[in-house]
Amino acid sequence: MPHPHDQHEALTILVGKIAQHAVGAPYIFRGENRKYETPMSSTMYREYAGEAIMEHKDLETIQSIELATARKHAPDIANESELLQLIQHHQGKTNLVDFTRDLNIALFFACEGEPDADGQIYFVDEIQWQPQIVHPTAPANRVTSQKSVLIAPPNGYIPLDGYANGPYKIPKELKIPALHFLRTQHGISRSTIYNDLHGFIRQRRFVKQAIIAIGEGIHYANSGDFDTAMAKFNAAIDHDPENAYARFFRAQALQASNPVNSPLWIWAKSEYSEAIRLQPDLFAAYHNRGYAHLQSGKFDDAIADLQAALRLQPRSAEAYNTIGLAYLESDRTAAAAGHFQQATAIDPGLATAHNNLGVAYQYLGQIEMAIHHYELALSVDPALQMAADNLSDARRQATL
Repeated sequence: MPHPHDQHEALTILVGKIAQHAVGAPYIFRGENRKYETPMSSTMYREYAGEAIMEHKDLETIQSIELATARKHAPDIANESELLQLIQHHQGKTNLVDFTRDLNIALFFACEGEPDADGQIYFVDEIQWQPQIVHPTAPANRVTSQKSVLIAPPNGYIPLDGYANGPYKIPKELKIPALHFLRTQHGISRSTIYNDLHGFIRQRRFVKQAIIAIGEGIHYANSGDFDTAMAKFNAAIDHDPENAYARFFRAQALQASNPVNSPLWIWAKSEYSEAIRLQPDLFAAYHNRGYAHLQSGKFDDAIADLQAALRLQPRSAEAYNTIGLAYLESDRTAAAAGHFQQATAIDPGLATAHNNLGVAYQYLGQIEMAIHHYELALSVDPALQMAADNLSDARRQATL
């Protein structure tokens, strides 16, 4: 596979070349994620191609036969065009071919799916095909997002001499970079193109693949195999680039397996930020990014993130404990003690919070309270070595 820099350069050249041919002409565009035997054909044509009925009836007649049954399932829809469009929307078979007025959206369709096949982009002269154009009406949000134009070709397909430019090949290795470019530079993604519940159902297979990969990644991360875990999280993001959880777990693996302030560790913080952008109520992403800020000494940034986490989960002992550490490390010991107290009140079994509260009390000169909380920490977790060490130190201090 080419280096990402080479992919970016190749994509820039390709997109520029295609766009150059689209300027100043009344074109509409179609992207296909693989090469079909008959380019730009309707799904109904592909459904019946080779069947005996095609020797006796034209495709419009075949479609009318299907519509007669479809009307029994949708008696409230009298308009034939609207019914056809709804069938098309729900992935049924019709003699309509989807186009778009936006070249970038055509690029999306050329790259979405079929990762092992080259995509194609076609240009059609809208004026030439005006008599066959069906003006889309439903569902309105999908029409708007996809800038849709529909053509009903008489024979079920647009012949090779019926399109104006192309096809332009989108090499399979550029599909993922192109989708990233469209998502980040133009806001074009699955969620914006398929912007309704049916769109989710249509795309669910990618969500499922991502979830399975996330689970495998968590398994390998928990066993300490971070290289394999990263490969799984990368695969999850390839399947579903807008999956906040895939971003979160990739960030967590990067944070856990790299030195603080190293390039990959810094990448972890940006991945937490991306997870938050994708899902603003993702508590764990705020918490972990806050802890990352704490690790790198950016205490005010840490506190801001942890306060955001607590707004999402006001009863999180873990977040109170972590924000307490940020206050403690920035010499705001009284504030730290208050947050550790909150953590232990919410979860008396959180041994590290008892230990940290003991440290805060010790800094404040309240040695007996410090000893008490070190002892509580060890009663919860006898193996917590830092609490044992702190208890010994506090007892020595108490005897002086």
